[in-house]
Amino acid sequence: MNFYKLLFNIVIIAVIMAVGCVSTQQEKEPVKAIPFPEPVTNNMSFCKPVNVYAKEKADAILQNLQPYIYQLRSETILAKADDVVVDSEAIKIKWIWEELETETLSQKSTTSENQDATGAILKGILSGKKEDMIGALISGMDSSSQTTTTNMQVTKKVEKHNKTIVMFEDVSNILRYQSNYIIIKLKSGEDVYIVCNNEYYLQKWIDAFFSAMSTRGYKTDFMLGVTCQTTPMTKEQMAYTNLTGGAVVLGVMPQSPAEEIGLEYLDIITKVNGVPVASVGDLTNYLKTKKPKKNEKLTFEIVKIRDDGGQVSKTTVIKDLIVKN
Repeated sequence: MNFYKLLFNIVIIAVIMAVGCVSTQQEKEPVKAIPFPEPVTNNMSFCKPVNVYAKEKADAILQNLQPYIYQLRSETILAKADDVVVDSEAIKIKWIWEELETETLSQKSTTSENQDATGAILKGILSGKKEDMIGALISGMDSSSQTTTTNMQVTKKVEKHNKTIVMFEDVSNILRYQSNYIIIKLKSGEDVYIVCNNEYYLQKWIDAFFSAMSTRGYKTDFMLGVTCQTTPMTKEQMAYTNLTGGAVVLGVMPQSPAEEIGLEYLDIITKVNGVPVASVGDLTNYLKTKKPKKNEKLTFEIVKIRDDGGQVSKTTVIKDLIVKN
């Protein structure tokens, strides 16, 4: 009897352990990954003027702060300013940059080729003709030379000077990167970097630049200050959010209008002023066409997606933004 009781206890213990293992495996089952890119960390923020200068003073500051390093960056060019001129119309910067150019150099060389005099003379003697013997002797005393040309390609850096940016007319917006960079975003898509390690002079340059723009009647374009997913939502993303489209926020710029209305990672902008937004392209095109002006109101419909351990929640909020620039 004791044997059967012992066997029964062993079976019960084995069943309990098996059930425990199954439950443990279920608990450790990995949570499905969020089908969106990682959050984007943005170190740029908007420049803020502190002082407003009259036109003449602003121009003088911009003209005299020459120790700054002006750099123009685009997909193909990294340039430094060769000359900075502030006149009645604008800041004009003449750029200098280096490009690789390949030059072909020609080198001539002369080589001498001595004929086989002995063989020629022997043939002349054997022929028995006087003229052949004399010709063979003359040719034996002469030698011919040959000139050859060798081409060699040399690659070297060449300075270029033929690009000028008219700053105020071409400016889209002005941003601050970390502590010592100002990034002037141009309407052409290029960026001008102003670099300085002195906080006082950097802020003075910002004040002068904004003042100079204002006195000439120029304003920076409205910028929301978000980094969005550049492609439309995939099938997996649609299934995850239960949405068919929208501008998916991946990062928010500090001190931006986006931060002001509380936009966060994985928020999805679905409407602006009642106009549907299917992707970031729709959002960008609407704001470019609208060109929001100071004190104008923009109303955003935002779907906030939150993931709590695999449980996805979705909340729709309406946010009003009053344009300040």
